[in-house]
Amino acid sequence: MLFYASYKPQSGGIPQEVGNITMKALVLEKVNCLRYKDVPAPVCCDNGLLVKIKTSCLCNGSDPVILSGATWSEFPAIFGHETFAEVIEVGRDVTGYAVGDWISWWFTMGAFSHYAVVIPGEVAVARLPKDISRLEAPIFELVIAAFRAVAVAGVAGKKVLIVGLGPSGLIMAQLCKALGAESVSGWDLYENRRELGKSFGCAVYDGLFDIVIDAYGDDLSADGQTENRAIRQLRDYGTLVLYGHPEHGRTMNSYLLQSKQICIKMPINDIKEIQKLADQAVLFYSEGKLELKRLVTDTVPLDGVIDALELLRKEPDKHIKIIVLNEEG
Repeated sequence: MLFYASYKPQSGGIPQEVGNITMKALVLEKVNCLRYKDVPAPVCCDNGLLVKIKTSCLCNGSDPVILSGATWSEFPAIFGHETFAEVIEVGRDVTGYAVGDWISWWFTMGAFSHYAVVIPGEVAVARLPKDISRLEAPIFELVIAAFRAVAVAGVAGKKVLIVGLGPSGLIMAQLCKALGAESVSGWDLYENRRELGKSFGCAVYDGLFDIVIDAYGDDLSADGQTENRAIRQLRDYGTLVLYGHPEHGRTMNSYLLQSKQICIKMPINDIKEIQKLADQAVLFYSEGKLELKRLVTDTVPLDGVIDALELLRKEPDKHIKIIVLNEEG
């Protein structure tokens, strides 16, 4: 059986050649069916990088939705997409990379395993500094993903509201400040996330906002009207950026959009542009404008991912970022 060591949704998948050795991996065999098992390990290809995965992390937004089948239909697939790895072999057609490089990248499946193949140019690669901790490093995939929404909004000099202070929203708050937003505010159901948002610079602002970034999953408010309340907080001709991954959709009043003449934008999906954002994110980290360590709440071994997913479902307020120690277990 051929497993997909990498997956690129835009093109329908990148099948990788496999070798004679096996590795442990968490495999999504069908909707809501994960199995920790031995699978063939990938081998390097001419245009790729063979990497050894050091650590990875659960995606609070996408992983439960992918598992449910709401946004995924390719089976079997090695689960997980937020990861940090060391390059152990460079394909003969690849330039600019060397054995020993530390990288994170957006976006392929295959994080919850021991090895993967990365195709530069088909994904956006963050080349990480060697002083980054292995607990922070895999979060860079999420940094790149979140930056796609912040960049398209054009936040410099603007009043920004981030709806949802999960990992993405907390990263967005820092990126908005680094890019010169006039003010950044945040909404969340959970007090501890609101407090963490304040520590990252989220202020309380009682006026209208220029930009609202939707960074939450399913609407868990009592009346399911979070999106409409956020739209009401936008000034006329303001911008709504849709980033969140709701499994069950959104309740959105089209009249509010029309009456306020709201502009709706989507995150950037052009890989060349995303690569520029990845490079800028690494620079922000090196300059001390991006802190990731305080997002980490838990660590689990590779064979503990299934249980960790249950923690995200049952106690989302307590678990911000769960890091997977791929090399241990």
